[in-house]
Amino acid sequence: MSHGPSPLSHSAATRRLRCSSVAIDWLSVSVAWLIFDVVRYHIVGTGFDSAGAFLCSPKVLASQMLFPPVMLALYWLSGYYAAPLSCSRISTLISTATTAFAGTMLVLMAMLLNDLTPRLADDYLLLGSLFGLLLTVVYIPRFILLTRVIRRFRRGQIICRTAEVAVGCPTNLPHHCQSKGRMTIVMTGSAEEALKAAEAGQIDCFLLRQATGQPLEELMPAVATLLPAGMPIYLDRGHTPLTSRRSRHVDLGARPYPDLSRGGLTPSARNFKRVGDVVAGTAAAVVTAPLVLLLAVAVKLTSPGPAFYLQRRVGLHRRPFYMIKLRTMVDGAEDRSGPALSADGDPRVTPLGRLLRKYRLDELPQFINVLRGDMSIVGPRPERPFFAECLARVAPLYTLVHQMRPGITSLGMVRYGYASSIDEMVERLPFDLLYLENAGFIIDMKIIFHTIHTVAAGKGL
Repeated sequence: MSHGPSPLSHSAATRRLRCSSVAIDWLSVSVAWLIFDVVRYHIVGTGFDSAGAFLCSPKVLASQMLFPPVMLALYWLSGYYAAPLSCSRISTLISTATTAFAGTMLVLMAMLLNDLTPRLADDYLLLGSLFGLLLTVVYIPRFILLTRVIRRFRRGQIICRTAEVAVGCPTNLPHHCQSKGRMTIVMTGSAEEALKAAEAGQIDCFLLRQATGQPLEELMPAVATLLPAGMPIYLDRGHTPLTSRRSRHVDLGARPYPDLSRGGLTPSARNFKRVGDVVAGTAAAVVTAPLVLLLAVAVKLTSPGPAFYLQRRVGLHRRPFYMIKLRTMVDGAEDRSGPALSADGDPRVTPLGRLLRKYRLDELPQFINVLRGDMSIVGPRPERPFFAECLARVAPLYTLVHQMRPGITSLGMVRYGYASSIDEMVERLPFDLLYLENAGFIIDMKIIFHTIHTVAAGKGL
């Protein structure tokens, strides 16, 4: 008996659809821009004997090569490529229209610099034509591709292999989760077993079951175990009322499932935040490089030991990284005592180290961590593994701060400051959780301005 092809996993389908979308978008934008050049020739193509001569001119050929990658960068910034299988045809239309408008505005700025026509009406006609072309020529192939994907979902040709994890509640799965073919439970077990399956490439996401009335804090150990996989952790709340915490919601059946692995930022907001981090981090690293070099020499001359100190911290999805700092303590300060928090008058801190900490100059090398992708300019405060584990035991919701890249500065550092004990860390935690719920450009800029004021006033300690 012959069988059809085996279903395609959600992860494999996402990779294929992303590659197909990039290729089709590149071709669509190239066609749209070529048609726009033909329209432009018939409106303002004076000085050329034919359309062929106009299209083959160096300036037009250069624009034909440069415009598609610019539009693809806008599509990436919009978050369209982040989770293409989660896009609907309506959301795709809105995204395509938004990026078409942004691309048209970029062309308008270029025209304002050197390419305005003698008649204002012709400029409006050109811009309207470009917007219409970028909308229709790009959206139609996207619509066709997305329609095919939806049909494959409905036929069961694409499945989301899901590991169901229950903490203190029954693990029988309600039928509505499979009614649209979006989730297929391939295993049910503990968080540790689900993590092993993820590492073996056997699943695409996790479904964490929450019993009615079960506190979210009881689920945090399981979330902490699953976060390093970097996969979505969907929460099935059962009959538990909706919470106010801003986690991304995904409709994988008849009800919305918050994703506990991503926080409240949209894919577009995450991309813009990352671009801002890279741009600001590069500028800051270049500008502060001479000062960091001078401070490194001063650290080396005033106390024995290395100038820089690599300290292990817990980052995005609980993955460890090494944070770069200028050394402010005596060399080997924790060799005997083990991990210990610093407080006012700490004898381990060198005289120069106190000055560096007062103005937070010891943290300037962390812009390298930003460029490496370990950290963000603004984000929750990263802790060392020992203290992260202690804090998670005392305040389980601390696990949620790992939904986001840690930051050089944070709302907790601005509003509370350094913590010298676990109790003080717990007191500072609500500020980091508040940031997770309200993260965005405005609050990031407020935190940066407050940080600059704190550094200038010497209130780092």
